[in-house]
Amino acid sequence: MEKNDFLNYTLGPAQELIESLIADEAIDTTESSAHALSFAIRVAIQKHAKTYKEPQTALSIIGDLHTTAAICQYLGGITRQALNDRINNNSILRLKDGKGRNGYPAFQFANGAVDPSIQKIIQTLLNGGFNEWETALWLRSRSLMYDGLSALDYMKQSPEHYDEVLEHARSNVNARHANL
Repeated sequence: MEKNDFLNYTLGPAQELIESLIADEAIDTTESSAHALSFAIRVAIQKHAKTYKEPQTALSIIGDLHTTAAICQYLGGITRQALNDRINNNSILRLKDGKGRNGYPAFQFANGAVDPSIQKIIQTLLNGGFNEWETALWLRSRSLMYDGLSALDYMKQSPEHYDEVLEHARSNVNARHANL
């Protein structure tokens, strides 16, 4: 977006609001009112700039995805059928986009294999009725329950944290089944 378009888009509605408030005599057009309003707008913009975060997409939360060919090679040159068997056994998380393309979240792999602790969480959630996208987002979304970290980052801090995350996964699965 061009600078002038950006300024018109952001400041136009603010100017319309100010003009409406003047017309309704909610604010007056004195120098002191102009100064106070200008200060309030600057403070609001500064506060917004400090706290603003781009809206997150599912992919920005989940992180990097690898292709089928890359994962087959990464896992020692396995066949696509062997990869599909692992997917069908819920031991590898595969995501499909709206066009049917496959992607494999990078967070589940380490040292030429699927990380066994992450694999256990993935299997717990998938076997418990979560779909692939829900599983990936469950692992990668930040949570106050984990001190603002994702379940994945939190469980990597200690074996006790891993046990806690696995228990939460089981609890979420049980809660889901209780609501059916």
